[in-house]
Amino acid sequence: MPPIEVVAALIRNSEGKALLVRKRGTQAFMQPGGKRDAGETDEVALAREIGEELGCKVVPNSVRHLGEFTCAAANEPGREVKAVVYRVEVAGDIKPAAEIDEIIWVDPAHPGAQLLAPLTRDHVLPLAIDRTFCGLPTLTSGRSAEAAMSFVDDAGKWSTEPIPGATVPDDVSRKLDEMPVKSLAARWQELQCFGVKDRTGENWKELVYFDHLPHRQPERGFEMLLEVLRSGAEDALLLELGRRVFAPLVNRHSALLVDRIEQEARTNERLRWLLGGAYWWATDDSIKARLAAVADEHGWRAAQDAHALRTAPISFESMSVAELARAWVEQHSKSNKDRDDNWHALRGHESGLLKCNPDMVIDLILEILKIEQDQSLLGLLAAGLLEDVISMDTIDRIKREANADDKVRWLLGGVWYWSEPEPLKARLDAIIQGRHWDN
Repeated sequence: MPPIEVVAALIRNSEGKALLVRKRGTQAFMQPGGKRDAGETDEVALAREIGEELGCKVVPNSVRHLGEFTCAAANEPGREVKAVVYRVEVAGDIKPAAEIDEIIWVDPAHPGAQLLAPLTRDHVLPLAIDRTFCGLPTLTSGRSAEAAMSFVDDAGKWSTEPIPGATVPDDVSRKLDEMPVKSLAARWQELQCFGVKDRTGENWKELVYFDHLPHRQPERGFEMLLEVLRSGAEDALLLELGRRVFAPLVNRHSALLVDRIEQEARTNERLRWLLGGAYWWATDDSIKARLAAVADEHGWRAAQDAHALRTAPISFESMSVAELARAWVEQHSKSNKDRDDNWHALRGHESGLLKCNPDMVIDLILEILKIEQDQSLLGLLAAGLLEDVISMDTIDRIKREANADDKVRWLLGGVWYWSEPEPLKARLDAIIQGRHWDN
């Protein structure tokens, strides 16, 4: 039988969580969307389905194509579904309507134990995983989503890929390959405490080595993981261990490691706990079931929630531009392991400002330039807020600010804009005058 053809929506909130729905009389959570009516375009079908199922409206011009996927249908045994998936922004209150019994918001990287439709589990949630590590584009930006799709053939594999394009010099590889596992684990822990300002050329090479380790040497990577667990490291560091080491091991090498993981988990409570956030990355259903049987997902989820909420919530919306600049420097200087809900809330606030108040974003960039000199952090500013705020609507102001302050012109040299429309590229070329950071 031919596949069931549908359109599906990836809808995210300001925290980066993805919206899933469960239809009446079914068990699996899935993307909003459905079949096209006769003569409907994809955009019209999405708008109709979202209005019927969620009671809200699609924001005009917010629909961005993410990809087309074919997989098993969730609710029709023996059938396949062929889905065209779009990133969509919505306006209005979201509530279950029509055939929808329940809606939930999930962390795409760790959606929990609920049953997920194959399309959601294997394709859409990997697309939604936050892509901020090492300045990679985030899928909360429409233009980044399309660029990201050309960057990788399999979105499910991307989320556990090593840093793309980065290589490890032979001398660094030899040094770390020859290091005893206990020393290797200690060095990995040290590196996880480094924030953006702490990065040097040397420790960056080591970070890339560790990022590649689960792919190059999975058995040594697992031994290192066990050693970190034995060390009594704090939960924040172990959560990072799950993301950076265990997830790629399970995703890419579970067939090789499943027997060893089961054996170790029988007597290793901390490994069972860490497996609670990693088992679902297994691509083989039988292996995933074996790992789930020994995983402590409840314990892992409790630790994840405690980490996310370990500091008092910050109201970024109520801050002045000067206060927001100081908060930006503080939050973005944190190491990956120390990011909590406030870091994600700031990212969400940035996204809202970019959409609704780009002039305030430029004010914020200028304020950060007044108080911060660290080039690594300013590089993050250039590749993030500044790159995202540049458009034909803002280029006149950006030109004025660059003419008034050479530091702004210098910061523009760190922006990657080669995929922008030719008129905007020409305007930026005239402002920057060849002073790109890679020159």
